[in-house]
Amino acid sequence: MGFAARYDWGARTILALACVVCANIHLTSVSLAQDEKLSAQLTGIRASVDLAEAEISRLRDEFNQLLKKREELQSNLQKLKDEDKALQRKIVDLRGEEGTLKGEVAIAEHNAEEHQKRIQSRLRAMYINSSVSASPIFVGGSQRADVERLALYARKVRDMDSRIFREASDAVAALVYKRKALEETITAEQKARDDLIKKRKDTEAESVKLKAVSEQLTQKQQTAQQSLSILRDEARKVEEMVASLTSGEDGDPEVSEEAEAVNESEKPASGNDDEVVSPPKQGSIQQAVIHPSIFDSRVKLRAPVKGEVLQGFGRSKVSTFADMVFSKGIDFSSTSASDVHAVLDGKVAFAGTMPGYEQVVVLEHGGRSYSLYGRLGTVSVKTGDSVDQDQVIATTSDPDPKGRNFYFEVRKNGAPVNPQNVLASVSR
Repeated sequence: MGFAARYDWGARTILALACVVCANIHLTSVSLAQDEKLSAQLTGIRASVDLAEAEISRLRDEFNQLLKKREELQSNLQKLKDEDKALQRKIVDLRGEEGTLKGEVAIAEHNAEEHQKRIQSRLRAMYINSSVSASPIFVGGSQRADVERLALYARKVRDMDSRIFREASDAVAALVYKRKALEETITAEQKARDDLIKKRKDTEAESVKLKAVSEQLTQKQQTAQQSLSILRDEARKVEEMVASLTSGEDGDPEVSEEAEAVNESEKPASGNDDEVVSPPKQGSIQQAVIHPSIFDSRVKLRAPVKGEVLQGFGRSKVSTFADMVFSKGIDFSSTSASDVHAVLDGKVAFAGTMPGYEQVVVLEHGGRSYSLYGRLGTVSVKTGDSVDQDQVIATTSDPDPKGRNFYFEVRKNGAPVNPQNVLASVSR
């Protein structure tokens, strides 16, 4: 092949590769613009998710307080019922005692009246007797002695009757006083029971009201949980869109295939000519084409950081959510400001802030494979840079309340893949 032919072949090859690079740059700028728009949308959705979670937490606390108050009301209501039963039994016993006292008072009053009648009858009989009607002064002899004895007997009978009548009257008065005190006690107990019944009714009404409020809170919790599920689904869809944009920055496949076709068609046939010139090496252009794939079985990857895995890849249960969540990568706990290494040669497809990942570096490798490094502190590379395997590209951030300060993710054709399937060891 002559010098002109070889020169023309090299120029056309460089032109094809330049077309690929231009296409990559154009698609990258468009993707980043779309990614910024989606990132803003995702930020708004995540803010709504945070508000929904806060509302659910508030409703849960309010519901728990309400349940506690309902339990206290039920306990008080049971105590009131027990007190009411005790008061009812006491009032029944007091009324029985009152009835007994009424009978005793009636008997005592009757006995006193009968005794009084007997006294009056006996006195009338004695004074009517002629033997006592005359004064002992005007009688003499034995008759006078009989009169004196009869008068003495009459006085003793009168004194004894007076004492018996007085005792009977005192007994009646005591029984009447006791009955009056008992009636006052019954009245006080009945008033206490009336107050207790009113308090019980008020407690029952408040319990019914709290039950209605708790049902409303339960409905609000269910509605908030449904809204949260919708928001999480929407956030997941936007995240997938962002991820698809990020994972689609390796250029138009048709352009790449066209460039390869040009290379194949323009390659000189192998022959005896030892002066065949290979295409000129253009540094970054060559690297953009020949980066190895993460999923190449011949590639040996090293872990990006030294740390402990807090959240693995896949579905898991989180206490703050009612359903399962899916983790697209691995959350690490590492020492703050630790070095973050590239797991494989590649190009920086994105370096900046991404919702949910904070400071992020996305490396583009061959075969539409990508590695994402999130929750970073400082970043030492920028978009478009080429990096080597094991090169320090950033440092880890300060741990969050859960202890996480680094996130790693691997994608193939835009879909997340378990990093443990490609890493020889999760930690360095």
